[in-house]
Amino acid sequence: MAGFGEMIQKHREAEGMTQRDLARAAKVTPGYIAQLETGLRTEPSRQVRQRLAKALGVGEWELALDERLLKMVEDAITDSGAEVVASALKRCLREGTTPSFGRFAAVMSLRKLKRVSPEKRQEYESLESQLDELFPRSRTPRTPSA
Repeated sequence: MAGFGEMIQKHREAEGMTQRDLARAAKVTPGYIAQLETGLRTEPSRQVRQRLAKALGVGEWELALDERLLKMVEDAITDSGAEVVASALKRCLREGTTPSFGRFAAVMSLRKLKRVSPEKRQEYESLESQLDELFPRSRTPRTPSA
């Protein structure tokens, strides 16, 4: 099973980034990236994880999940099911409504569609970039400690 550091490296290399590029974008040191990728450091803080995900252009959850698990989920989604999800996302964006399914289903469906329909990749990436409109991130207010 791939660890967090291996996922960082996989996504970094897929983006054509060096450790230095990623470090600069995520506001950490290149040494820190190297330590994550080699397993000398384990899971970073939530803030660093968020900056790494943003710099790599992936969801935070993609860094935490094993690639084999993601592939299994993606393979379980039928092509037609993924198309239904994409159509529903478009309709919700047009009408300003909330989808009846979760963000994970949307992301995994779009991921599958980008793989099986490369000619429509740009369309699916555009939909993916609008997911925050449909699935706003809830912020729980912190309560002061006593």
